[in-house]
Amino acid sequence: MTPNPYLWLVPLLPVCAFLAILAAPVAGLLNFLHSLFEIANQPGEPEEPATPAENIEALITAGLRSPVTTRIRQEIWVKILGNVAFNPISALTGATLVQMARDPEVSALIRKIMEETVAVGAKLGLEVPITIDQRIAGAEKVGEHKTSMLQDLEAGRPIELEAIVGAVVELGERLNVPMPHTRAVYACTKLLAHTRAATR
Repeated sequence: MTPNPYLWLVPLLPVCAFLAILAAPVAGLLNFLHSLFEIANQPGEPEEPATPAENIEALITAGLRSPVTTRIRQEIWVKILGNVAFNPISALTGATLVQMARDPEVSALIRKIMEETVAVGAKLGLEVPITIDQRIAGAEKVGEHKTSMLQDLEAGRPIELEAIVGAVVELGERLNVPMPHTRAVYACTKLLAHTRAATR
């Protein structure tokens, strides 16, 4: 992860972060997020940005579950926990979330990857607020959903492997956290991406 030379330009002021956890087709998701941005910026005068409370009220009015947390980093790591495991395995197998969660051998591999990811988070001082069992069960409840990485692969788009998995593997390397299961799946998915790109 190359340090961003422009980070010092960002003012050190309180910010309101937003984390979206959605199961949807990628194209529909992009349209939804665009609409969501418009909804969240409706309150207030045109020259006056909406307050966090107004944004949350707009999201809830739109029918979206919008919990408020002061521990956004932990919530982001919960999302990463699932993405690092489910996304590359779905790209390799073509399986949906429920298929991966219910397959004994695959779910055992998912558990190992999540354990490694939790260990990386722990080194960063992040305590994941749910158990691995809860994270897998949550994915299973989503049902026959294809991950964004599988959708991109099937549509012939580049997959976001480095952002989703490579970054966590790099963190593991820097923090001296062994990640043999994650690295194995990462290497296979990386080769898959390269071979697909070569045939385009």
